[in-house]
Amino acid sequence: MPGRRWSDGLHQAVEAKEGVKIERENQTLATITFQITSACTKAVRMTGTAETEAAEFGKIYNLTLS
Repeated sequence: MPGRRWSDGLHQAVEAKEGVKIERENQTLATITFQITSACTKAVRMTGTAETEAAEFGKIYNLTLS
C-alpha cells in the first residue's frame, strides 16, 4: 500500500536487496493487530482510539464500527 513501510530496518533491507533508493526509516506511532480465525467471523471489539481511523478500517478490512 502506498505510504506504508516496514519498521526496524526491514524496509531498508528490502530496498538494498532490490537495488532501489534506500529511504529513511519512518517512526511507528501506533500498531494494530487484526486476526481472523475459522471460529471468528465478526470483529466484536475494538479499541476506542481506532474510531479516528474508522474510514480506513472500513476501506481496507470492510469493517464498520457499531
